[in-house]
Amino acid sequence: MKNRWKPDTLKASELERQIKENIITIPTYQRGAVWNAEKKNKLVETIKIGLPFGSLLIYKDDNDKKQLIDGLQRSLTIFEFINNPAKFFDDSNIDSKSIREIFKITGYQESQRSPIEDRIKTELIKWVKENHPTMESVLHMDYSNFSYYLAKKLPVLNDLEKAHTIKEIIKPMLSGYKDICQTLLNTEIPVIYLTGDKSILPEVFERINSTGANLTKYQIFSAAWSTSLVKIVDTSLHAIVTHITNRYDEMVRGDIEIEDYDSTTLKRDKEVNVFDLCFGFGKHIKEHFPNLFGTNKDISQVDSIGFNLVNACIGHKVKSQNILNENLTQFNVTQINNILVKIFSTIKEVDTYLKTVTTFKGNSRATKMVAVNHTEYQIVSIIAYVFIQKYVTFEYDENDNVKKRIIDTSRKSKMWNSKEKIFKQNILRAYIIDVLNENWRGSGDKKLDSIIHNPDHYIREITWREFEIELDRWFDKVATERNESKKVANPKETDKTLLNVVYSTLFTAEDQYGDRYFDIEHLATKGLMKDKLANYNDELKLPISSIGNLCYLPEAENRAKGKKTIYDDSEYLKSYSIDQLEKKYTFTTKEDFEWLKKDLFISEFKTEYLNFIRNRFKKIKDKIKNNLF
Repeated sequence: MKNRWKPDTLKASELERQIKENIITIPTYQRGAVWNAEKKNKLVETIKIGLPFGSLLIYKDDNDKKQLIDGLQRSLTIFEFINNPAKFFDDSNIDSKSIREIFKITGYQESQRSPIEDRIKTELIKWVKENHPTMESVLHMDYSNFSYYLAKKLPVLNDLEKAHTIKEIIKPMLSGYKDICQTLLNTEIPVIYLTGDKSILPEVFERINSTGANLTKYQIFSAAWSTSLVKIVDTSLHAIVTHITNRYDEMVRGDIEIEDYDSTTLKRDKEVNVFDLCFGFGKHIKEHFPNLFGTNKDISQVDSIGFNLVNACIGHKVKSQNILNENLTQFNVTQINNILVKIFSTIKEVDTYLKTVTTFKGNSRATKMVAVNHTEYQIVSIIAYVFIQKYVTFEYDENDNVKKRIIDTSRKSKMWNSKEKIFKQNILRAYIIDVLNENWRGSGDKKLDSIIHNPDHYIREITWREFEIELDRWFDKVATERNESKKVANPKETDKTLLNVVYSTLFTAEDQYGDRYFDIEHLATKGLMKDKLANYNDELKLPISSIGNLCYLPEAENRAKGKKTIYDDSEYLKSYSIDQLEKKYTFTTKEDFEWLKKDLFISEFKTEYLNFIRNRFKKIKDKIKNNLF
């Protein structure tokens, strides 16, 4: 069937009606309502002043049913304005001269003009928004009601004559606003109607948006992969469907209908396209492993983790992710389900290996947000490495290019049986070295591609000597680069990772699972160091946030401590003995802080502080060595 297109216009009120009556529907590959208030207001302002704006692209079938292929955000904004125009009423609709006239009849002194005029504007906006929830109520607005409303807020205006005057003052201004609303209702929106073969619509959407900056690559994938279907048959994966329906239900809130979407049918049949499969799998693993992947902030937000992880685990390079739908559907339904199940179990396995640094309680709080100290590509590389070593075999051509991938999830490879022990022993060391060196900062795609085809990457022996060299290099770099005095940096990901290793064997089960929390604190406290450095007239800056000056301390007692060191706060010492604090938390002695009580020349103070953090870092390294080697 030949595709044809025809330019036309559609009155805004008619667009709103057709959306409300589901004559115009939204295809599943379209985005949810993602425009912020600024973008919405900009479009409304564009329409108000009569400037042109982008066309809508609508597919029309033989029964006059329509799909909105492009222009969802513009359509939703117009729909929202027509249904609640007062929501868009703001300062731009207010005439300053009218507000000035109202101020004059209040009788207030000129010195009070600015705050009173601001108050009048605020009350006018509030009155319009709260009392006119529909287009009909805006078009039949009674101006006198504002006079009575304002008199309650400013009793000085509680007078019939003043009320009448206020009504006459605001009448031209609000009449103008009503005219704007009526104009927008009658605005002719540019539309391109497309007819013909419906199957090409995802490609049309992709082509329209592939060169734009507003869509992410995952939103393009949503269109391009919409016809690649997979049935979720394994019961352990059924939660994926819930995440998918949550997303679509969020999109269809109100009067918007998504074409061919029915939550009951989707939950029953559990047949989804590859985009939704990867989207839902990403939400699923984030829900179960927040310490590895972070938390689900928004049920409709498309996270990259599901796409990156599945693509890497089946042995494809990052740049091939755009054809993940083709690469994944080369396997049958059972194989795809088994692959996802085994990826999940591999994540669980890796989570166990890394829990010392990823799930250690530390200074985390029982909040919905979880801090992750690694990049997404780093954790993907570890999980994909294990999965591939266990279940994937590559066949290469004469140029070392992969010509075939064989995935057998029914059994672990014999090679992995010999590597697993070395991997378990080594992975935490490799993980920390990568964090120390920031090896995954930047894109990381080439590094990920290399690792999934290198069977020895994560089983290379890392000796203590090599590890110590990396620690010292990082420590010296921080000591050189963190020049702090008035502003002190918060602990970085590397600081937190190393502290978690240090304290992993010192914290008891009660510490880990009880209701008490711990803060990362500066031993030579920030307040004390700032005061000391102020004596040198900003001529000296030091690495106050160096790990050599950091420790974990119990939350409640620590907060009461203020600028004092643990040795100088008598109230703090009522809760803990010095011996307990030194052995479990600080690894210091009272003598280590004597330099803080002396009047020193600038060079002497610098030397004393640097010696302090270096000596304590040696103790930290001993703890790390004992815990990792």
